[in-house]
Order: sequence, then C-alpha cells, then structure tokens
Amino acid sequence: MPPFNDPKVAFRGVKERIESIEVQDDRLYAGTSTGTLLIFNIEHTSDGSTPTLTLLDTKKNFTRKSIEQIGTLRDINSLVVLSEGSVSLYPIPSLTPTTTLPQTRGALSFAVYATRLSATEPGSEPVGKQDGDDAETGSTYLAVGCRKKVVIYSWKGDEPREVKELALPHSPRAVAFYDHKTVMMAYTATEHAVLSIAHMSVSDIVPQVSTSTTVAGIGKGALGNLTGYMTLGLGAKAKPIAVTVSQNEVSIVKENQNLFYNSEGKPSRETSIVWPGLPEESVYIRPYFVSLLPAGSASSLITLSTQGAGPPSSPNPVLQAFSSLTLTSVQSLTFPFEGSLPEVTQPTHSLRVLTGTSSGTSHAYFVSTPTDRTLLANQGSDIWYLSRKSWDAQIDELVENEAYDDALALLSYLDERALPDKEQRTSLVQTLRAVSLFKQAKYHDSLILLRDLNTNPARVLALYPELISGRLAVPEEKWIELFGGPKSRAEQKDNTIESSTGAETTEEPTQRPPSPSGSVKGKLKATLDLLVPSQLTGNITGKDDDGSISEEKSKSKSIDEFRKSIEALLEYLPDRRQKFLSLQNQATRASLLPPLATIPADELLSLPNVSPSYLTPNQLLRFAQLVDTALFKSYLIIRPSLIGPLCRIGNWCEVAEVEELLRAREKFGDLVTLYSGKKMHDKALALLRELGSKEDDPEDRFRPTISYLQKLGPEYIDQVFESAHWPLKEVPDMAFEIFTSEDVMLPPSAVADYLETVNTTLAIRYIEYLIEERAEVSVPFHDRLAYLYLQRIRTEGKTDAKVKSDVYGTFLKFIESTSIYRPDHVFALLLKDEMYEARAILLGRLGRHEAALDLYVHRLKDYVKAEEYCKRVYVAESETQNVFLFLLKTYLQPPLSSAAARGTVLLGPALDLIARQSPRLDPVQTLNLLPPLVTAQSVKPFLIEALRDRRFDAKVTTETWKSRKDELSRQLMTLESNRVKVTDTRICPQCNKRLGRSVIAVHIPRGEVTHYTCREAFSQKINGRSFSGTAR
Repeated sequence: MPPFNDPKVAFRGVKERIESIEVQDDRLYAGTSTGTLLIFNIEHTSDGSTPTLTLLDTKKNFTRKSIEQIGTLRDINSLVVLSEGSVSLYPIPSLTPTTTLPQTRGALSFAVYATRLSATEPGSEPVGKQDGDDAETGSTYLAVGCRKKVVIYSWKGDEPREVKELALPHSPRAVAFYDHKTVMMAYTATEHAVLSIAHMSVSDIVPQVSTSTTVAGIGKGALGNLTGYMTLGLGAKAKPIAVTVSQNEVSIVKENQNLFYNSEGKPSRETSIVWPGLPEESVYIRPYFVSLLPAGSASSLITLSTQGAGPPSSPNPVLQAFSSLTLTSVQSLTFPFEGSLPEVTQPTHSLRVLTGTSSGTSHAYFVSTPTDRTLLANQGSDIWYLSRKSWDAQIDELVENEAYDDALALLSYLDERALPDKEQRTSLVQTLRAVSLFKQAKYHDSLILLRDLNTNPARVLALYPELISGRLAVPEEKWIELFGGPKSRAEQKDNTIESSTGAETTEEPTQRPPSPSGSVKGKLKATLDLLVPSQLTGNITGKDDDGSISEEKSKSKSIDEFRKSIEALLEYLPDRRQKFLSLQNQATRASLLPPLATIPADELLSLPNVSPSYLTPNQLLRFAQLVDTALFKSYLIIRPSLIGPLCRIGNWCEVAEVEELLRAREKFGDLVTLYSGKKMHDKALALLRELGSKEDDPEDRFRPTISYLQKLGPEYIDQVFESAHWPLKEVPDMAFEIFTSEDVMLPPSAVADYLETVNTTLAIRYIEYLIEERAEVSVPFHDRLAYLYLQRIRTEGKTDAKVKSDVYGTFLKFIESTSIYRPDHVFALLLKDEMYEARAILLGRLGRHEAALDLYVHRLKDYVKAEEYCKRVYVAESETQNVFLFLLKTYLQPPLSSAAARGTVLLGPALDLIARQSPRLDPVQTLNLLPPLVTAQSVKPFLIEALRDRRFDAKVTTETWKSRKDELSRQLMTLESNRVKVTDTRICPQCNKRLGRSVIAVHIPRGEVTHYTCREAFSQKINGRSFSGTAR
C-alpha cells in the first residue's frame, strides 16, 4: 500500500554538497555549502514519470557562505535566500540586484505564506484562503526567526507593508505558518510557542508526549517506553521541526513523536505519530509526512516498500512515510533505493530532504551524498525525485490490500477536483469495509453500514449460509469481488496458475475446498446442525458427541456467533421491509412477474445499489421478495413464534423456498396462512384435506376446510365449488355454512346451480336462506324455489310420505305468503290432477277465484278453507267484493265443467255462509240464487239485515241525538236562571243562626239556603238521603 513511487534519480554528479532546494514552476534552485547557486530546468514527461533536470546555470560565489535555506515569494517574483545569518531577496529570473533585509541579522530560519489557492493540489485544502482584502488581491507573508526575535514581512500584491518585529525569550530555529494570522515557532526540540501576528503576542506551549501512539503498524502505546532505547547512538542533537498540516494545524516533533496543535496552541488530536527513530528532517506531501530517519532505524520497521527495503541491519538512512489522516505508517524506503550499491555494513551515503517552502505538493526532492570525500569528488551528489502516486492508484492499492479505513480517510480528504468519481469510490469502499466488518464477526456494524448504503439485499444475503440465502450464497473468498472489489490475491494467483498451466494439464478441475474452520462462513455453517433440525439442514452434519471439552466450547461459541449474525440480520431485514411498504399497491403485480426461483442468481445479485425511490416497480418487488423470504427463514431458525404474525400480514415471501422448511417444522397452520396470503388456495386446501384425512372427529376433519372456504371471494368460486364437494358429500349440514358466510358473498345464482347438482335439499335451503336472511326479492329465485319444492315432492315424496307432507306444506305456505314469484309459471308446473290446494292458491293469485273456490269446495270439500280464502281476498268496492257471492254460487250452482260437483247442491253450507256473511252478500243476487223451496224462516236473519235501509237508520240516529241535546240544554238554562237573596236577617233553617257573610249552600228544588257546614244535615232532613249542594 505504498503511496509513493520508487525514488528515481533526477540528476547525477553534483560535485558540491547541496544544502537547500526550492522549486518554482519549471525551475529548481539548489544552494550548496560553498555558496553556489545551481539553476536547473525541469522537463516533465507526459506520463507523469520522473522529470528530467537540466543544469541551466551555475552561479559561483552567489553567497559567501553556505546557502542554508531557499524560498520563493511568488507575488513579488523573488527568491528568498538564508545565508550568513541574514535573509536576502533576489528578483527572478535575473537574481539582481540583491535586497538584504536589514532586520534579519542573526536569522536562523524562515517560512513563506501566500493568501492564494493552490493550483497544483486540487485534492488538498486551499492554501491561504482568507476573507477581506487579502483574499481579493493576494498577500504574501515572510516570517523570519532570528536570534531571540521574530520579524514579519508582508506584501499586498507587490506593495510592501509595515514590518513587524517582536522580541522573544528564545531563538526560533523552525517556523511554520498556520495562516496569515498565526505562526508556530520551534525554539528547540522541546520548546515551542504560537505567535499571533495581529497582536504580535506569543503563547508558549508545552508539548506533552502522548501515550496513545501509532507506529509502523504496531499497536497504540506499544513503543511508549522505548524512546530512549531507539534514540541511543543515533547521532546528533535533535533538530527542531515544525510542519504545516492545514490552516488550523501544525505538527511539531518532540523526541520521536509527531504532535499536532491548533492555532490556539492546544492539541488538535488525541493520538500522535511515533517514529522508529528521531527524525532529522521532515516534509509534508499531502496527506503524508515523509521523514528522514537515521541509519539503523530500519530494524524497527515493518517495511512495505514495493521495491523492497534494505536489510534490517542496513547502516544507511531511511525515509519513512506516515499518513496524517490515520497516523499509521504507509511506506519505508531504505537507501540505496535502486539496489545499485553492493550490500555494506558501514554508512556510505547521507540523505537530505531538501524541499523548500513549497512543501505540501505531490512530490519532493532530496539529495544523497557520499560520506567518503574521494567518492564525493569522483561521483558527486545525486538529486532524487520522490513522487506521490495518483489518487486513483493509491485508493486502488488500499482497496486491494483491504485497508478500507485508510482508503476512506484518504477519500474524505480529497475533493471532486482531485477525484471526479469520489462519490462512487467512497460508496464502494464503504461497502467493502462493511464486508470486512462482517468477516470480523461485527455483524451489527456491517449490516447497519450496508443498510445506509442501500446495498442490494441479494448481496447482503449472499454473506449468509445457504439455509438463509439459498442459491444466492457465495463463498467467503469471493465476497469482495461480489461487492465490486478486486479479486483476492489467492484467487488471482490461482487464475494465473490455471492460465499458465491450462494448456498443458489434462486433469479435471478440483472442487473448491470447504470454508476454513476459522472463517465466518465456516463458523456459520458449523452451527446450522445445532440450531436447526436435521431435516432442514439437508446434508449438513455435525460431529459425534464424543468430542473434547474444547470442541464443545468451540461449538458453543459458533452457535453464539451464528445467533449474533441472525440477530443482526433481523434488524436489517425489517428496516428494508419498511422501505418497500409502497409495494402494498403492487400486490397484483407479483402474479404478473416470473417466480423468483426462475430468475438467475447473477441477475438478482446485479440489481442496483440505490435508494428504493430510484428503483423500478419490478426491482422493488424483487427486493421485497428477497427480504421477506430471508425474514421467514431467519424467524424459522431463532424466532419461530414470529412466523405466524408474518404470515398473517401482507408479505412478498417466495413460497417455494420456505414451504418445505415449514413442513419440516410441522408449521402447518402458518403454511396454510402463507398460502392464503399468496392466493395459493389450491395448495392450502390440499394441505387442509391432507391434514383432515388423519382426524376421526368430523369437526376436526372438516371444520378447517369449511372455515377456509368461507373466506374465499367470488373470484375463487371455481376453487370453492371444487373443494366444497368433499365436505358436502360427507357432512352436508356443516358444509352448508360455506355458502352462508358473513365475510364474503358468492354469486347466488352460481351457488344455487352448484348446490342443485349436488343436493336438491341444500339448494332449497340456500334459496330459503337468501329470501329469509338476505332479503332476496328477485322473481327468478322465488320461481326456482317453487320449482325445487315440486321437484323434491315428486322425487323424494314417492318413497317418504313424511317428507312429501312436510315439503308440500312448506310449498303451500310459500306460494300463499309471498307474491314475488310468477304464479302462471308455477301453475304451469302442476299437473291437472294433483296438489289441488296448491292449484287453488295459484288460481287465486291469477284472479280466477271461481275456479279456485270450485277446487276448495268440490275437490277438497273443505268449506272452512273456502270461506277463509274469501275472507283473505275480499276487499269492499274492488274486483274481489263479490268473492263471497262466487262461493255461494259454487255451493248452489256448481259449474257444469266440474265433474266432481256435477248435480251436487250444497244448501247447508250455503245457508251457513248466508247467515255468517250476509253483510258482504248482495241481497238481490243472493235471493236469486236460493232454491225455490227454501223457507223465509231459514234466511230470517239475512232478510232482516237486508230490509234495513242504512241511510234511514243513520238519519233517525242523528235526529234522536239532536233532540236529546236540546232537552239537556233547556234544563241547564232553567237551573241557571234560579236566584236567592241573602240579607243580614236571613236565618239558616238548620241551625237557626244568621247567615251573615258565611259560605252558603243552596238546596234544590225549592231554593233553601243554609250554611255550607249545615248542608248535609239539612239535606238528610228534607230528603231523607245525602246529596251535595252547590257552593257559591
């Protein structure tokens, strides 16, 4: 996973020791220990490989002493040079005249900062992005650390501004900008301070060596107590190092640790980097720190270089790279890089990382110098070019090595300018990280991540054994490839071997070996025989019970792991299920698509990883089927009590994949419910019949089937008729409930037709139910009921007199009590010489009352029913007002067409009828019908009634009542006209006292006046009886 390409020599044979390097555009400036300035032209290749350096100019005696540091001020197009303890500016490209900054006497280091956006690093954080005027026109800052002071120069555009100077208690030997407002200063390797340029104030910070550290892949804190050991004998005094990481973070080096501080001087990270040795120099190539470590540091490293590192005992220096994102070692480079030098045990070269103020780009230059003076004079120094790999290549390598956290950290650091497909790559790496978590048995975290990424559920299920995923199961070694990652190295190696030997070998390919016992897939499979009955797991078998205690513990642990994986799945699946609730409206669509079992597994696994809102209805339905099917299987394994509720709600489970499992667990009730929900009623009814055939009690044998059929609607009427035939033959009374369900209403005509073919009695019973319970008022049903009554009378009545009598009585009651049927149709069904009473009722319905009465009188000889018939149909002043006269005529003058009544005169019944119904008989017509020999005495009541004039009787009654009213009125007037006079001298005749103003009573008829209290005594005295007076 090295992020850098192998270092390449850009220029060989510099005869002087190079002390500093600066790159500006296509120029490289190198300063030597003798004060010479070398100017190189940089020719970049089209493929981005190592550029070619061409020496353009050598300026001897550019300075009198060593050029310690070089930088560039782009906005004023000048070269900054630190030499002889002062800083000077040289205009580019002429480099003349020289401008020495007088306030920088005793300069030790400097740093440059420009408020501009980096054009070379689109994936990195902008450099100097500020608000205000500086952001509009661009400003440049130069911070120079001198002996016990710091000097700040600044330019706005190309105009210089006021120089700021601040005295310090110590001398800054390394300087690094946060931004245009803040600077980190390193006095020594252990003393640091933060400078506020705006206030020109300093805040000291005390670096705390962190105990939570990372180094070269070794665990945190592992080297916390080894610092002194690692730095023993590694050389010189520690050099202060401060490197800008971002606008709000600078990294400093204390002992062998990189510590991170924000612009307020507070630690910005809880962890730090621990170097295997004390860094001599460090450069930041976003987002990596590359540090030069002393010789011997390679013995503490886990080398990850692509070209291979030197031996652990290599005496030459080492370049070590750490990621600033994960704080982990990413690459180690030990000199010689190209293996051009023979293996040695003594140092042969020294290295210097000499990239100047333009650090943070995608590359760095460093110099290797022979330690032997003769070799230096003959060969000279070499300038090496270290380039960072492309972002694509880095991410691909991290993914290939399954370093997904590192890849995600790198992706989060980049933006779309550096990586246009950042979003797609991030999604892929997150998915692969989730798979990696699953491999590590972190099932919950894995599935939450896959859920948030809207991963295709088919791929998620492929991580589980076949008992859960079915034909979607994928071997563990192919999981990464399944989720879009590269093939595993083992598989690539196998493919390479197969391709190289395939043409030569004739052996048949061997089958894939079983999953290793330590793999997640192997652990899950090993627990199926322990959690699930053997009939469900098929060929999965376990070991004998004679295993050791350790094996039992291993089994128990595997069971726990398997349960955890299923529990995590049972959190994932319901969440996905809720996302597909919109499919409730797609319930009918499932029947239009091919069954899930017919879809190739590759097609299901290739469904897109997108939010459900972007899926087509067909894709949504497939996902829903996969999720619900897996949910059924998961519940069946660890939560079988939830199978029933899941079957009873709407679901998209693929029945073919779970029905055998339910049968094996004898979950027949749940299986029937599942069949019902999936509209697979034929399977449900077949299963109910199969189960019922094992029962002896009729209730247990037939009731489940009857209850199921009661819930089927008209669209399944053929299925109902087919399945109802069995119980109708065995238990017709119980089976009849199928067609009287309150839940659904089957088409009555179809049901009646079906029942008529099975059992006429049930057909009659059904139509009676329709009429009585469902208030059926259609004429065809009433006609049909009459027809069925007659049919049963003629068929069953021949052998069973009781049935005939009961059905005939019901038939008579029916045609007599209702008028909805068509009498002419029913009458046409009757034969001439049968069912006379029924014929009489029907003739009456047809208005043929004389014919009906003839049947009652002469065929049935039932005079009471004949008279009752007349009472029933008689209505005064209507067409039936002469019905009693028709009956009398039938008695006295039977029709000649009636053979039964020919020559028969029924005088007795006729006279009885006249006596009882005389008010309803016309007198004249009645007398005309009577035979001549009938005496008046026989019909006296009739004659008296007939001779009465109803109008005369009414007038006499009216006048009598009027006369009585007048008489009473006169009596009232007479009584009201009587008067009595009460004076002061009038005496009560009872007590002989004056009446005065007392309450009085007046006695009739003579008008005596007494006290009111004396009224009763006086009345008894004069009348000999008690009466009441009138009080006034």
